[in-house]
Amino acid sequence: MTATRAAVPTNAIHMLGTEFHRLTPSATRLTPS
Repeated sequence: MTATRAAVPTNAIHMLGTEFHRLTPSATRLTPS
């Protein structure tokens, strides 16, 4: 039960990370480095 409950936030974080990584190229392209 604990492992299942722990897997939910981890999956949500992974989904957020994937979404952020997908949106990053647009932000980097607009940001002069």
